[in-house]
Amino acid sequence: MKMKVKLKASNWESKMLNTINVPLNETLNSVIELMADQIDYEISDEGLGTYRELVDHMDAGKKLLVYSGGSDCTIFAEPAVNYAFRAWHDYTHYTSGYDFSTVGEMFTCNQQITDIINVFGTEVAQECIPHLVAEIIGQRLYYKKYREYISDQRAFALAYMQSPHKALKFKW
Repeated sequence: MKMKVKLKASNWESKMLNTINVPLNETLNSVIELMADQIDYEISDEGLGTYRELVDHMDAGKKLLVYSGGSDCTIFAEPAVNYAFRAWHDYTHYTSGYDFSTVGEMFTCNQQITDIINVFGTEVAQECIPHLVAEIIGQRLYYKKYREYISDQRAFALAYMQSPHKALKFKW
């Protein structure tokens, strides 16, 4: 005799909320916080929209501006870690000279992986690579295809790490 188990909505909702508030990769979150700790940045409602704006802003000796929007549903679970990631990512664009094109994003992702290897070692980098690729390259390819940003970055990253091709078929 089969028994049906009915999960109460409140239990299910609390389990889902708890998983949403947990980073997909604690190691990556720690790496990001340590890497961004070396960067002088501030959070802004208006970020620097183009590579040229980033370069001009930084060359003028100003603090890096990190856009605050779209930080509610990320792989990092906490907006502060998302801001730190954006700071490290944009700073890498600036210091490496890679623009915001698809190729520039790929080179920037590769540079960030190289930075992790140099600071934390290959084992830590291997753990972080799938998440960085989904976050940087996956989101860039999505934007290139749909000309809009992803609202549920967390769900997209999970899908992209399973199958990039399938994840890019849907609007998130």
